[in-house]
Amino acid sequence: MADPSLGIGEKVKAGWNLFHGAGEELRGTVNNTADQLGDAIAGRGGTGATPATRTGGGEHPAQVAASGEDEMRAGLAGLKK
Repeated sequence: MADPSLGIGEKVKAGWNLFHGAGEELRGTVNNTADQLGDAIAGRGGTGATPATRTGGGEHPAQVAASGEDEMRAGLAGLKK
């Protein structure tokens, strides 16, 4: 017989992944929007310009958002098992 605590642990982990992924997606989206706004204010938003694509920590905000979305999907799939 399967240990029920293993199933509960997996559900908790999946729930955490869903929660954490949502936060990462929100953080990436907010940082990306702030970068775009800053680039527009600085006049770097036109054609041929090189927009800032990294945060102060060297992360790519769009990649952080995409990673968060993937983590949310994995967490949701884990909760549906």
